[in-house]
Amino acid sequence: MDLLAQKIVAGEVPDLKDKKILSVNLGELVAGTSHRGVFEERVTALIKEAQDPNVLLFINDFHDVSGTGKSEGSSDMMSLLKDALSRGTLKMMGATTPDQYRKTFEKNPAFSKNFESLVIQEPDKKKMLFILRSIEQGLEKEYELTITDRALEATVNLADRYIKESRFPDKANMILHAACVRVLSNAKVLPLEISKLDMEAQALEQQHRSLTEDIGISLPSSSNQRIETELASLPARIAELKRQYQEQKEVREQSEKRLIVDEEDIVQIISERTGIPLQKL
Repeated sequence: MDLLAQKIVAGEVPDLKDKKILSVNLGELVAGTSHRGVFEERVTALIKEAQDPNVLLFINDFHDVSGTGKSEGSSDMMSLLKDALSRGTLKMMGATTPDQYRKTFEKNPAFSKNFESLVIQEPDKKKMLFILRSIEQGLEKEYELTITDRALEATVNLADRYIKESRFPDKANMILHAACVRVLSNAKVLPLEISKLDMEAQALEQQHRSLTEDIGISLPSSSNQRIETELASLPARIAELKRQYQEQKEVREQSEKRLIVDEEDIVQIISERTGIPLQKL
C-alpha cells in the first residue's frame, strides 16, 4: 500500500490521480470506546470524512472489521460500513489472507458483494527487495536515520529463511520497522544514562561539601574514620563519573548525527523473534 501511495503521488496511476489513501488503524479506532455509542460515533465520523470522492480508505487485516466494536446493543464495524458501501458513497480497500477471507467474507455475502476480490501472489525475494528499496526513503524520513543496502538484503534473506509463520511483504516490513525502532530507542537511552550519572556526581559533590562544612561537631572515632575514607574516595569517584559522562555525551552526539540501521541490527531482531542465537544466523 505504501508503494501504491508513492506511485499515485508520482502520477504513475492515472486512474487514481488526485486520490488520497487514508489508512485506518482499527486498534486506535476502538480504543477508549467502552461507553455505549462512542465507537459508532467514531465510525460515523470516519465515513463522513471518506465521502470525499478523492478519498480511499484502506484497512489492513481487513477481516477484523467483523466483530470490532461489537458490544451489547451496538453494531460491529462491518455492519456500520455496510450501508455506506451499498449506497456507493464509500470507496474502500482491504488486505487479508485467503484463509481469513474464506472464514469472514464468504460467510457475509451482503458485505463482500461490495468488493472485488483481487488475489496477490506473495512476492519472491527479488521483488521483495525491490519493494523495500521503494519504501526505504520514506522509512528513513519517518525514523530520521539511514538504512544500508546490506540491511535491506539481510531483511529479505533472513526473513525468508527463518520467519515461517507469516509471508512477504508483511514479515519483511515487520523486521525492518522493528530494527528502525531498536536503533532509535538505543540512541534515546543515552541521555537518560547521562542524566543519571550527572545527578550522582552532583549528589557526591553535595555530600563532599556537607561533610567538609560540618566542622566543630564531636563524632566518635569510627565515624571520623568512615568520613575520612569516604572523603578520600570522593575525588576519584567524581572524576570517573565525569569521564563516563563525557564519554557517553560524545557517543550520543555522534549517534544523533548519524543513526544507521545495518545488517547487525536485522540479525538481532531475527534472533529475538526466533530464539536462534546470533552466532548461528
